[in-house]
Amino acid sequence: MAFTRRGGPKITKSIVNRTMANMAVLYGCAEYVPPDALPMPRAKPVHHEHTEQVKVIVWARGARSPAKARLVFAIPNGGNRNEREAKRLKDEGVTAGIPDLCLPVARQGYHGLYIEMKKSVEDGRSTVSTHQKEKIDELIQEGYHVEVCYGSVEAIAVIESYLRG
Repeated sequence: MAFTRRGGPKITKSIVNRTMANMAVLYGCAEYVPPDALPMPRAKPVHHEHTEQVKVIVWARGARSPAKARLVFAIPNGGNRNEREAKRLKDEGVTAGIPDLCLPVARQGYHGLYIEMKKSVEDGRSTVSTHQKEKIDELIQEGYHVEVCYGSVEAIAVIESYLRG
């Protein structure tokens, strides 16, 4: 890419980089690194599952949800934590693979409902991990109803259907 000044010489990217490198040497600065040689900043993570789960909780706490839906609660197993915090939580009983939401209401012969939240189909499907599959199977064997829901709309429909019996 070249830049021009009115009536002046063509200024190219390489000329700018050489000039900046010479200025760095002249002023005793650290070595000049052209901007395009710098690593790109990491994109901030997008928390699709978080957003969808918050929508479910807001709905469950709202006036239009069934009364028993207000008993739904989150199980904070996921997320990035430093080693110290991860160890502390593990010592407290946080277990990999446990679904994200629990509704402790007995219906249809089940002891309660667990929901594993995944990002909605529009955001691209995410998969269920091996740990999650194992825990889901264990919960089913113990008499719980477990669903993997892709987005808040699906999770709300599952809760409503479960509560209707």
